[in-house]
Amino acid sequence: MNDRELYQQKLEALLEEWQAELDKLKATAAETSADTQLEMNQQIEKFESKINAGKTKLAELSTASEEVWESIKAELEAAWDSSRLAFDNAAVEFWLSRPF
Repeated sequence: MNDRELYQQKLEALLEEWQAELDKLKATAAETSADTQLEMNQQIEKFESKINAGKTKLAELSTASEEVWESIKAELEAAWDSSRLAFDNAAVEFWLSRPF
């Protein structure tokens, strides 16, 4: 297996992990007050958007020529960083808004 295929597998696994985390966050948010749910749904939507953008770039990677692959790889890494930040922000905001 070449580096490109390994990289793609790594990103696919990361997407699956983030989707699982997002599903947990949705389930937890559903158990909160209506106000908290509204706030969390906004963050969840942002994160879903980032994940979908990452999926699109990942699909581009699978069909990209070798010349284009490096630039798509850089875009993917930026998308993953942005997605991670969006998820972390949503999780922090959710936990801070929960009553103790």
